[in-house]
Amino acid sequence: MSETSIFRLGLLAWTVTFVGAFLDFGGGGGAFGLSHFLLWQVVASTLAVLLFIYGRRFEKRSMQRVASRVPGILLIGILIAAALFAGTAGFITDGTIDIG
Repeated sequence: MSETSIFRLGLLAWTVTFVGAFLDFGGGGGAFGLSHFLLWQVVASTLAVLLFIYGRRFEKRSMQRVASRVPGILLIGILIAAALFAGTAGFITDGTIDIG
C-alpha cells in the first residue's frame, strides 16, 4: 500500500470520528451524550496528531501535506473554543457549569 493510500485512509478515519462526535447515537443527552462526544473527540484528536506527523513525509506545499494540517488546525480551533467557553461561563452564570 502506498503512502498516499495510507494517508487517505487516515483522513477517512479522522473524518468519520470527527463527524461521529456530533451525532447522537443513543439519544441519552446530558452528561451521557457529552461523554460520548468527548470520547469521539479524543479519538479524532489522536488521529489528527498522527496525520499531522505522517504528513511530514510528503513534499512541502504538496496537496497531501496541506491536507494533513487541516485536522490539526480544527483541533486547535476546538480547544480554543472550549477554553473560551470554560473561561467565560463564570460571567454568564454564578460560576458553575451544570451539565445534565
